[in-house]
Amino acid sequence: MLGYISSFMKKEKGQALVELAFVLPVLLLLVFGVIEFGSIYHTQLALDHASREAARIGAVRVASGDFDFDAEVTGLIQDRASYLDDDHLHVSVSPESTNERVTGADLEVLVEYEKSLMTPIMSRVLSNSDNPGHIQLNARTVMRIE
Repeated sequence: MLGYISSFMKKEKGQALVELAFVLPVLLLLVFGVIEFGSIYHTQLALDHASREAARIGAVRVASGDFDFDAEVTGLIQDRASYLDDDHLHVSVSPESTNERVTGADLEVLVEYEKSLMTPIMSRVLSNSDNPGHIQLNARTVMRIE
């Protein structure tokens, strides 16, 4: 009887499957984390770029007053980050009053975006309780009006 038990314990059938069962969840979490991080980082870079361009255009052209600045800034941001969903994109420009937008004053462009997460695993880890499956990203640029 003892010989039968020892021969049973020496068999290694299914060892790889057990090891895979231990490693696979960690490996999937790591892979999906890298994919989600890349997507979030790409969106953040697009928001930074769009807010910087909008602030630069505003800092150069706002004092002339020959165009609808808020509409132009929003249009420029939507154009530069065209792959983003416009329904989740919010643009605010400060100062709000056109009388305060004079040469030498600071112009602030704030772009906020609610990004939906791609992977269900990361949605549970990264999202906030207010809006599950989404993460809030923002970019803020301040430039002096010329």
